[in-house]
Amino acid sequence: MEKVDVAIPSYKKPESLIYSLLSLKKHCGDYIDTVWIGDDLSGEDTIKHYTDKNFINAMSPIKIKLRVNKKHYEPGSRIPLFPPEPKFNYKDFRRWIWAILTRTIALNDDVRYQWAINNTSAKKLYLMHDDILYVGNVIKLYLDTFKSNDNLIIAGELGQCHRCEHAREGCTPQKIMQGIYPTKYFPLTKDASGELPKAYQRACRINEWSCMIDVEKTRKLKVCFGNFVDNGDTGAYWFETIVKRGYDFCDPHPTWDERNKYYRHCWQGHSGHSVWVDQGMGISKYQKDMINKKLLDDFGYKLNY
Repeated sequence: MEKVDVAIPSYKKPESLIYSLLSLKKHCGDYIDTVWIGDDLSGEDTIKHYTDKNFINAMSPIKIKLRVNKKHYEPGSRIPLFPPEPKFNYKDFRRWIWAILTRTIALNDDVRYQWAINNTSAKKLYLMHDDILYVGNVIKLYLDTFKSNDNLIIAGELGQCHRCEHAREGCTPQKIMQGIYPTKYFPLTKDASGELPKAYQRACRINEWSCMIDVEKTRKLKVCFGNFVDNGDTGAYWFETIVKRGYDFCDPHPTWDERNKYYRHCWQGHSGHSVWVDQGMGISKYQKDMINKKLLDDFGYKLNY
């Protein structure tokens, strides 16, 4: 049985991260070798929970690796590394020069998920967020998806349809999977102005809160998965890169009913990121006490404060 590694970013919510990982172990643990926790300078109050012997024992035999970033990257500052396309153009040249000037010419371990991508010995890497509740073996589902396509580089939830104007015009993940693209510019998506390509955004991607990547193919891209560039969220620029280079992607659970058989994102009533930034509905309150109760009720686990 093939085992995968798991990469998860951490920032000041150890209760939620630990619940997500224990939930993942419950349903997918036989398929996991190592979890790579990349902490974004949360501080000792957070990372001490990941080295606590109770957590290590609770996750065993899954191994835990922990790294704290040396630098925090604000959204918008994560630039592609080297000219991202073989065809030279001025925009890529400027990006390449900027990479040299900012010393990011190497694939930077501080960029989200990149430490695990750079260092794992697993052939497949599962990427996740710290706000996922698992109810089924999604890792087995993704591994089975890879078995049927040698050109596949990523499997997971296709979307961000809530941010995309094309969804209002009838575009769906099912149509994308059938090769029915909303415009010739896919995966670029138009913004509220409706203009392309001058005014575009990057809404279409495989969402990185639950997806699996082929490590060898990903390393060959020489582009960080965690880049925030060119009006796109995490993984959106990377997604355009894989489409242009001819790799395949797949959503094996393109409807909410199918996804709900495997995991629940935002099970806390909001996305994990919304406790830090306003994503259109105000700043959400991190429900630490509720999550601690769930940890105790579901797993008999209590954080050592």
